[in-house]
Amino acid sequence: MPRALIFSQALSAAHAVRPLLLAQWLRDDNWQVEIACGEHHRPWFARAGLPATTISSPDARRAYARLRRGAGMFEADEIIHHHQEDAALIDDLRPDVVCADFRFSALEQARARGLATVGLTDVTCHPAFPFAGPAPDNLLATSNLPGWLFTGLANSPLGAWLRRAHLRDLAAPLRAASRAVGLPALGDFQDYAAQGDLCLLFDEPTVMPLPQLRPQDLYVGACDWDPGTALPDHVQRFCAEGPVVYVSAGTQEAVAAQALVDGVRAILHAGLRVVLSMGGRHVSGLPAEDPRLLVVDFVNQARILDRIDLFVHPSGGMSCYQALRRGVPMLLAPAIATQHYYAIAVEDIGAGRRLQQPWRSPAALAAATRAAAGDIGLRARARWIAQELPPPQIESVVRRLHALADASSPRHRALQAATCVMPPMLAACCS
Repeated sequence: MPRALIFSQALSAAHAVRPLLLAQWLRDDNWQVEIACGEHHRPWFARAGLPATTISSPDARRAYARLRRGAGMFEADEIIHHHQEDAALIDDLRPDVVCADFRFSALEQARARGLATVGLTDVTCHPAFPFAGPAPDNLLATSNLPGWLFTGLANSPLGAWLRRAHLRDLAAPLRAASRAVGLPALGDFQDYAAQGDLCLLFDEPTVMPLPQLRPQDLYVGACDWDPGTALPDHVQRFCAEGPVVYVSAGTQEAVAAQALVDGVRAILHAGLRVVLSMGGRHVSGLPAEDPRLLVVDFVNQARILDRIDLFVHPSGGMSCYQALRRGVPMLLAPAIATQHYYAIAVEDIGAGRRLQQPWRSPAALAAATRAAAGDIGLRARARWIAQELPPPQIESVVRRLHALADASSPRHRALQAATCVMPPMLAACCS
């Protein structure tokens, strides 16, 4: 029975859902699966019957705040600590394959031990991803120059050079940590984010195409996740009483609290009924007394999407694919990072409308929401796309992992016999 150790560095919901889906697919194929994740997401895996080992995980708010400033998401010291944790866990569990979503240190440590490695990511982290289009590009932001200055340069040679330089800057803490533990440093952020003997791209190629793929790349397809929790009765009743706009704040802390409050107030003022999912955030100033507004903390998005008329959200990849699977039209309101590129992609295929800088003008957000909610053609197009989407490539994923596991075991034994498993500098760090 092959054994997989799956790391989840869950800064957003997607970083937990992708490992969870992979774990379920492998378990269904009789793999022995071990999970390593932060304390916050252990219940997610537990509900799926997947007990997990707790590992340290960076604070998501701080990580995304750093990204909005154009800085790397992690500090070198915390990455070194991740290396130490991951090395000890890999040596203790002795898996055949190590898989990781955004936990780059785990893949590096596994590779040093001759183990097969599987990276879980999306195409925006791939070296071949074309950062082109009319979108604010936070990857060009720096601490001393405003990001808007580079928007017009996005498609120019200078813009490409600046972006590549900044991707390398984003990886500076990662490279410093690699060197500190005696492992080879990689080039830029995408080299870290898309590493692995197998790189699983949790995207649908007809929605998010790449100009070229490497031999190790595999598109997984448009994945969906239903945790199995029922919608509360009061949510079902609210949705049954008339047309509903579902607004999600997302799990990346992308939308500023006051902008969210002002936007929802404007949508209500436009005469629309709203279910607002806060995703664990707490803000003040929402008109809780308004009978047209229902505020929930977390809700099973897979199930509420079947009951709404329009989905307004910051354009996270997982949310986009859940709506595409169900034929729900979207108003895409991106705020940071790769959200802009998912918004462009969904608009390009005709399943949603995109707003630029949507959270800066509540009136514009409300007007666009009202127009999209009444667009019969947009709804019909979204439903047609749902029928055309192919299923996820689960069999291909499992087959590729079996091949890696078969090749990994003798390679790992040979490396163990030839050299010390733990790099000397990492051994010094751990002592």
